[in-house]
Amino acid sequence: MLVTSGETTWAEAMVVMVGLLGAGFLLSWIGTEVLHISRHAYVAALAVVTVAGTVVVAEVAGASVAEFIGHHWALGLAAALVTGLGTGVAMRKKEPGTEHLNAEEMRVAAIWEGVVYGISEGVLLSVLPVFIVWQAAADAGWNDPAAWAAGLVASVVMIAVHHFGYWDFRGPKVGLAIVGCGVLTLGYLATGSLLAAALGHVLLHVVGITGGIQLPPHARVRAAGV
Repeated sequence: MLVTSGETTWAEAMVVMVGLLGAGFLLSWIGTEVLHISRHAYVAALAVVTVAGTVVVAEVAGASVAEFIGHHWALGLAAALVTGLGTGVAMRKKEPGTEHLNAEEMRVAAIWEGVVYGISEGVLLSVLPVFIVWQAAADAGWNDPAAWAAGLVASVVMIAVHHFGYWDFRGPKVGLAIVGCGVLTLGYLATGSLLAAALGHVLLHVVGITGGIQLPPHARVRAAGV
């Protein structure tokens, strides 16, 4: 895992974590439950939040974007292939495919929801919380296993809180999100490469899209007369 030359205190890390958690939940809840924005607008908002979060985390930790992306990039690519395709295939076996897209719709979905959505969600859920907590743990003198565990817990909490903003993930289904995204977090932890989580999420999304699976947010289906 990349350890920066700057010093990150636990107080700074917790402030950043609270900000990430708040932004992740409010984005999914307000965007889908309150404002009911379009899917493209939601993905764009997610990308903006992720970019902003990355800038804040990098500034607090004293890291550069080049360090973020380039660290152990080859290992990250390998991990992305394994975890992304693995979780994607598992999702296709678990979830029924209900989307029937034509060729043009498939191309747009692959780029917008596969690449943009995938990278944004991968970084927000599986990289930023792990990275900031890891820096604080390392600067506090924690050993690698303890820092590794703290980063994993931070990511699991982030995944759960973000998905709680979706109406249909406020129950047992959130466990599926934790497991699926958590595998990609493990890829990041194992390699220290942002690409492991970011591209892993892209592959997960693309495999799902080609299988006719609609990614969240999902429209709430209400009974007649309700």
